[in-house]
Amino acid sequence: MRKLIAVLCAWLACVSVGLAQRTGEFRILGPGGGGAMFHPTISPHDPRTVLVSCDMSGGYITHDGGQSWRLFNLRGALRGFVFDPLDAKVIYALGIGLWRSSDAGETWRLLAPDPATVVGVENASDEAEQTLLTRGADSRHSFPFTPPSAFAVDPLDSKHLLLAAGYRLWESKDRGLHWEPRSGLPAQATSVAMVRMEGTRAGLVIVATVNGFGVSDQDAPVKLSMPAGVARLDSAWLDAIGGKLLAVAVGGGKLYNAWVDKYWVDASAPGTQIPWSVAQPVGDRAAITLAASGHDGRTLYASFRNLRMDGTTWLGIARSEDLGQHWTLVLKDAGKGSPNIADGWMSAALGSGWGEQPLGLDVARSDPRLIYATDLGRTIKSSDGGAHWMGVYSRSVPGGGAVSTGLDVLTSYGVHFDPFDPKRLFVAYTDVGLMRSEDGGQSWRSSVEGVPFAWKNTTYSMVFDPAVRGRAWAVMTHNHDLPRARMLRRDVAQFCGGVVSSEDGGVHWKVAGSGMPETAPTDILLDPRSNTKARTLYAATMGRGVFKSVDGGRSWTAKNDGIAQAQPLAFKLKLASDGNLFVVIARQSADGSIGNAGDGALYRSRNGAESWERVALPEGVNGPTGVYVDPREPWKMYLSAWARNTGQRGAGGGVYGSADAGAHWVVLLDQDRHVSDVSANPENLNEMYAVGFESSAWHSTDRGAHWQRIAGYNFHAGLRVTPQPGRAGFVYINTFGGGVWYGRVDGKTGVEDIATKQLMP
Repeated sequence: MRKLIAVLCAWLACVSVGLAQRTGEFRILGPGGGGAMFHPTISPHDPRTVLVSCDMSGGYITHDGGQSWRLFNLRGALRGFVFDPLDAKVIYALGIGLWRSSDAGETWRLLAPDPATVVGVENASDEAEQTLLTRGADSRHSFPFTPPSAFAVDPLDSKHLLLAAGYRLWESKDRGLHWEPRSGLPAQATSVAMVRMEGTRAGLVIVATVNGFGVSDQDAPVKLSMPAGVARLDSAWLDAIGGKLLAVAVGGGKLYNAWVDKYWVDASAPGTQIPWSVAQPVGDRAAITLAASGHDGRTLYASFRNLRMDGTTWLGIARSEDLGQHWTLVLKDAGKGSPNIADGWMSAALGSGWGEQPLGLDVARSDPRLIYATDLGRTIKSSDGGAHWMGVYSRSVPGGGAVSTGLDVLTSYGVHFDPFDPKRLFVAYTDVGLMRSEDGGQSWRSSVEGVPFAWKNTTYSMVFDPAVRGRAWAVMTHNHDLPRARMLRRDVAQFCGGVVSSEDGGVHWKVAGSGMPETAPTDILLDPRSNTKARTLYAATMGRGVFKSVDGGRSWTAKNDGIAQAQPLAFKLKLASDGNLFVVIARQSADGSIGNAGDGALYRSRNGAESWERVALPEGVNGPTGVYVDPREPWKMYLSAWARNTGQRGAGGGVYGSADAGAHWVVLLDQDRHVSDVSANPENLNEMYAVGFESSAWHSTDRGAHWQRIAGYNFHAGLRVTPQPGRAGFVYINTFGGGVWYGRVDGKTGVEDIATKQLMP
């Protein structure tokens, strides 16, 4: 038995290598996947180490071939990764700046711009996207830093680096301590390569842009010819193979490649002709969107769509082993799945067409049969050249549930607990609707059976009847990402969704009653004092205001008397212990203005929504996002607010408190100015929480008088903190694109993703 235990311990240590435990024991809960994934990058030193980025600001790393992933966040979306060719522990990431990890991805330091020149971060926009501000040469002015778009390390000298940013190529010969301009660029670079040509020690620098390829010298790149008839490339990159350089380009739905030959490079002049070859899978019957080299001079993989064949339209991946002369379709899908893929939960729940064709491809340098592909919801992997594929974003468990591997790109709005079954949890998600766990959050399955198809995209909230087992209501809609301003530029009258009800604990649903037109409901509230046979419910809807039901959801009536907005963007509801009802009206504008029709508002009703009166917001605030009322002293109120887009960090955001029912407000928290929500622990009302879009979640133990950042949580965008019932100190943090984080709030400060002091959250 001791030997068996020793073997198991050794195995567990092996599969977890490189993924250190976060402070606070934070881990990602959920089914995994769910959002667009890009830039799969396999280590040239160890193919078990792979990185992936996503469209929601997260980066992900695995050291065990995709069995488990660690999410890290570098304060903005990542555009790609580069491994040092000589040091396996050194990895570079392209984001709001150039980041370098010297410990295999555990921590990251800003390399460019020089951290000493960073004077701040600009994040005043509606989604708090971050831009580095750097000190100018005169030290009196600051300027936005142009994020890098391409990067390369000299294959023979790790001190020699190339960085493309904007229309300039920069060079460092001391590992990034100093940078000098090397040349201008005709367009933003998509790839840069430094190669040692056969027969010479001289380094050759080739740059790829959407406008073609060029050889870089100290003045400007010498432009090389484009493929015939192609004016702009959809993608272009370079692969150094045995002292030669393979140029690969996709444009106009076709795939091209060419060897960069020393002779024509040395003789190059503007317009030098590259001997491009068309490498078109299955002739002209498909549109090529992306390709990857097998690093052996023979193997190519290509992503395709719109392949008309056998009376059906296909998408997938093709492989060639003779540099594009002949092809094999190794992944072919027409919306019914591909027989050679062992996928996670997404295909079964959402259909195989959800992810569309791959957005990213990468092949192991040591093995052209090992390939990773990413799409709009998944990361998949093949170890045999595409003959078989498996999803590495999620794994299935007996009984049909799904468990995230840590590669989770889902947006979630809340965690909800069945009052009659402590192991039954629900998470309200964007894109995948409502997910249910029957084992306390260990595994998850879709829970939208019976919901109208057009409403299944997003669930914002749900509520259980505390007195009737199995009875629940939820608000579901086609419209996601509310209340972000970009979603409110469209006609809100066309929003689609409604309220659904369940009598079996959320397993099956049906449309709840009549009287509510199609809309985008974002919150639902039950009055626990109402008759159990005719429950009073309230629903907040974006564009149609507040609705009320006095018969358990069988019928609904609009209740907007006193609300000034013509199309009220009712977003959140709160019922106080004294019977007062509050509604938060979301702000519609994102231009930084205040005092106009785009302002958000806070209203109170003293008579069950029959009429509303306006509660004055704190001075300078027009973007309320949530309200909390102390149940012991209902005149004590807390307001979360979203900053206006003005200045460097925005104005009018944070957490505010009132001790006189909203007559006067004071600032309680302004370290974050884009706060999504403020909440309290119902089992200990002195404990309060706040979270927003500035890479932090906050905890207070004295009713909001003082706040401390929750160590171990590090994601750009958070939406809500929910304490775990019956387990003091543990919380769920819902995020905007990073899944559900679960951990403890009292973890001691430890290692964070970002090691650069100036940029630590």
